[in-house]
Amino acid sequence: MFQFIFGFLNLCQSRVFALILMFSIAIIATPLLAENNLPKWQRQSFSLQEPKEADPLLPPMSKKRSLTPEEKLTLEKSLDELYSQAEAQLLAGNISQAFQIWNRELLLRRYLDPLAEVQALTRVGKIALARERTLEVQVISQRLQVIKLQAQSKPPIEPQLLQALGDAFVSLLAREPAVEIYQQILANAKATGDISAQIVALNTLAQLELNGLNFAKAAAAYEELIALKQKNESIQDTLDEEFYLKQLAFIYQQTKEHQKSINIRTKLIKHYLARQNPLPVPALQIAIAADYEALGRLATAAQTYQEAYTLAWSLEQFAYAAEALQKLATLLRTQNKLDEAIQVYQTLLLVEQRSFNTFGLMNIYDQLGQIYLARQAYTEALVAFQRGLDIAKQLNYQEEYFTRQIQEISQKYSP
Repeated sequence: MFQFIFGFLNLCQSRVFALILMFSIAIIATPLLAENNLPKWQRQSFSLQEPKEADPLLPPMSKKRSLTPEEKLTLEKSLDELYSQAEAQLLAGNISQAFQIWNRELLLRRYLDPLAEVQALTRVGKIALARERTLEVQVISQRLQVIKLQAQSKPPIEPQLLQALGDAFVSLLAREPAVEIYQQILANAKATGDISAQIVALNTLAQLELNGLNFAKAAAAYEELIALKQKNESIQDTLDEEFYLKQLAFIYQQTKEHQKSINIRTKLIKHYLARQNPLPVPALQIAIAADYEALGRLATAAQTYQEAYTLAWSLEQFAYAAEALQKLATLLRTQNKLDEAIQVYQTLLLVEQRSFNTFGLMNIYDQLGQIYLARQAYTEALVAFQRGLDIAKQLNYQEEYFTRQIQEISQKYSP
């Protein structure tokens, strides 16, 4: 009896499983079958290669020809509707369907004119980039390259198309073709004497080269922008000289061109002081001092650190004041000017006390203790390390270190 029941149940389970399997296959197959019944222009993957089948939105064309103005107007309206449909699909979360529609729209935009196609490619490309649709971005970038080559084969390129191509490549992060296009835009602007266009082109080129870590070319563009201001005083409000100087300072710091870095930061200081804004100056002076140090001009470096400290203290910029003194003390120690270094550390103690930097105070006492220890001034070293230990106990940090230093000195020195 039980065997009959179990056999019946197994039979039922098998039939249920079979029904579920058939139902699942039907669900999967239905859209595939439906998709296979669609025209090719509706079911192809994203590709801007012209399909073999004619799109029904195109008028009957027995041979390849340009559309008449009336046909272009009708097609343009239809393509605008396609774009709206794709946008609606995107908003509904149907991303793949949206790009299928845009694929069709972009294929048909080429029947209008290159400028309209580039603008549409840019629009969809931005969306693809924002959605991290790598394939679509690559395909669109490739099509833009084709349009660029076609336009370059029949010079001169219309200014509007050239600008649209430049904007497209910048938007899609295609740096190399963007640089090529903007170099042509810059050349055209120079030929016509269009200063505003030169400024825009140089700004774009500088940023593109900087993004590509081509520091020398980026610097050349920023230097040219500053030179434009000097030659054309009437455009001084258009040029952001402060920004260009900051960019150059960053570039020369990266390339370790210390003298150029000094020159640019000196110009920045003059720029700020002329506008009665001394607040950014101490940081610039510290950077200039570091450049002098790298060049081996140690006396000038020490003097510049001192100037940075003095100005920072007067402006109550205690962090910069402390940084300048710390770097000055380190410089003096490397030159074995220990008496001068001790004096600087004593001043630094006052700065850190004023800024309530307890951690900084502890470190200074450590540095003083190390100097005194090196000079075998054990009494002074003990005092410095003891004060460091007192602060370390407050911070609950490095107590063991200071205790060990005190013990080792005490073993060597008996008052």
